[in-house]
Amino acid sequence: MKVYDVKRERKDFYAPKNTAWAIVDVPEQQFIAVDGAGNPNTAPAYASAVQALYVVAYTLKFAVKRSATGDHEGRSAQVLHIGSYDDEAPVLHELHHTYLAAQGLRPSGLHHEVYLSDPRKTAPEKLKTVLRQPVEDLAG
Repeated sequence: MKVYDVKRERKDFYAPKNTAWAIVDVPEQQFIAVDGAGNPNTAPAYASAVQALYVVAYTLKFAVKRSATGDHEGRSAQVLHIGSYDDEAPVLHELHHTYLAAQGLRPSGLHHEVYLSDPRKTAPEKLKTVLRQPVEDLAG
């Protein structure tokens, strides 16, 4: 099933070239939106609403992507990282340069992270993150 990308398919609405006002006929669509008033640069309610919007939008985007492509994780290397996000690099380096080869494995997709802690409420040294890498046998 081909994934529909509205920004790519309807560039006239999402990447217009006109620099002066123009009239367009926008088809009926469904959106997730933030409703509010005031200056988005200074209104705390706006910042909170946008943060919530991103959480919902990205969750839906990747859920749809997974179901549309049939891309379930399958066999993966995984570790629980406790500490700052800035401290993940050595753990990922070990995965890609030591662990996978020792197990006779190679990456079969992009690694991803599952954030178990809320960085707004948790000290950096106590953050918990699942680091996960889909893998396949070296023989392929």
